[in-house]
Amino acid sequence: MTHPFFGAAFLFVGSLLVVELLAGQVWRRSQALVMLWPATLFGAGVGMLIVTYVQPTEKAPHLALALLLLLGGFMEARYRLGHVSRTTADMFAIPALLLGAFVIGPLHATGPILSSATAQTHLLAGLVGFSLAGVRTMQLRLGRTAMLDASFGAGVMLLGLSLLMVQQFHHR
Repeated sequence: MTHPFFGAAFLFVGSLLVVELLAGQVWRRSQALVMLWPATLFGAGVGMLIVTYVQPTEKAPHLALALLLLLGGFMEARYRLGHVSRTTADMFAIPALLLGAFVIGPLHATGPILSSATAQTHLLAGLVGFSLAGVRTMQLRLGRTAMLDASFGAGVMLLGLSLLMVQQFHHR
């Protein structure tokens, strides 16, 4: 199962997104730190390509998610380097979040929803993904604010925690 790897990565990078917000210009002095979030998205895309190759089911949604993560990481890097606008970068980020929410949520929620911990934790992870897409949409509509940036970072951490929870209840 790949849930713990993706969960740990998103938990770690979500905390770094919050630190980035708090550190401000000090964080932006280091090109490596600025590129950490896009690199994580790109790495998650490569990981999802591996999942697509290895997993026997749901290949099309996993492949679509992998491609959106790769493109999202690339576009986020271009945004952070000043080559594209936030709007252009979010044209890939928001669909990736929505598709990811669908893939990890309803698509993987097997068993009776009210009595299966596995189904409930998958739905929780999907709900977090949908919420992150909502935060990104609000950032697009209202502009970047400290509260929305903090919400996005905290949401990425929650996504990581929910992916770690999914692994705890998966049938072995």
